[in-house]
Amino acid sequence: MYRVTIIMFFLFFLSLQARGQTDPDGYEFEVEIFEIDDDIKIDGRLDEGAWGRAKKVTGFIQQFPDEGDPPAEETEVKIIYDQRNLYIGARIHDTTESPHIISSLQRDYDFFENDAFGVLLGPYDDGANGFFFAVNPLNIQLEALVTNGDNLQEV
Repeated sequence: MYRVTIIMFFLFFLSLQARGQTDPDGYEFEVEIFEIDDDIKIDGRLDEGAWGRAKKVTGFIQQFPDEGDPPAEETEVKIIYDQRNLYIGARIHDTTESPHIISSLQRDYDFFENDAFGVLLGPYDDGANGFFFAVNPLNIQLEALVTNGDNLQEV
């Protein structure tokens, strides 16, 4: 199911540019991505040549605890794709000495109760429905459908 969804998502990116919706404060988010021919190994290293050519996305804002504020630490994201897959690589800088907030070691945990990195794909371009993927610092994964803008349904 996910592979088909991701391929459908690529149709949305035929212009090689992803464009986010404008929020009430006028913040619009745009990312240029490009197709690659390189083989990408899923190992968390981001050391293939394609990652070096990908544009770095920064300037994220907090969701919690202070929604809309700049983050305490930098996060860098790169996005590339090939004929079969969408690749999203993130370097999440963290100098926190205290333990991470991890409420559960179960797959499909409650995202809002954990330190985590998430990606929301909205191939319908309606601002209300899409697919959500997340991972926490212990590599526990979450996938969900987003409906009506804020309802996460486990898949």
